[in-house]
Amino acid sequence: MFLYPWEGKNYNSGINGEKVFIFGESHYDDDEPLNTAELVADIGISNYTSEVVRSILLNKKYVRFFKRIGCLFNEDWTKIWDNIAFANLIQFILENGEQPNDTHIASIDSFYKYLEMLKPNKVIICSARTWNDWFEWHIEKDEDKLISDVKIGIAHPVKFIYNGGTTLAIGINHPSEWKSEENYVERWKPEIEKFLAYKIDS
Repeated sequence: MFLYPWEGKNYNSGINGEKVFIFGESHYDDDEPLNTAELVADIGISNYTSEVVRSILLNKKYVRFFKRIGCLFNEDWTKIWDNIAFANLIQFILENGEQPNDTHIASIDSFYKYLEMLKPNKVIICSARTWNDWFEWHIEKDEDKLISDVKIGIAHPVKFIYNGGTTLAIGINHPSEWKSEENYVERWKPEIEKFLAYKIDS
């Protein structure tokens, strides 16, 4: 894990008492693509993610991912970020428009490191290809449990077991896959509400 997660100041209070961790795919740097390995060699594990989120919120800068995800929880999209944690699973900062290669994708095994660090109750993976494909290749283990009797998100929730606890996760589409913000929120907001109300032991 090269990139520390964003941890909102009220993360431990969470949403209705549950700690919620949001995952995206990857960072892109529009100005100068960064070699993450060189970055880490210079300064250790990077606060790049937190700096990005802090800048977006401070300036209320329109970034489709952050605005649309925020709107799934609150009409004021900036409000929810104080109550959640966030990270991108790919541990590389990519060039704008670059598609992840196999080396980039393999770095999503950082998933369990993030769980061990922040011990969330609920996890939302905001990427269909991560949830449907990349997790199958790199993440899911025999001890993880598909909750087959309930459908939330793309398909069924999965209970992930990590060193120190368990968490319940779902997948939803990445905001960039939808042209309309209204349609995205209309599609996924009810699923988020259903997921937050669902009890991991039910």
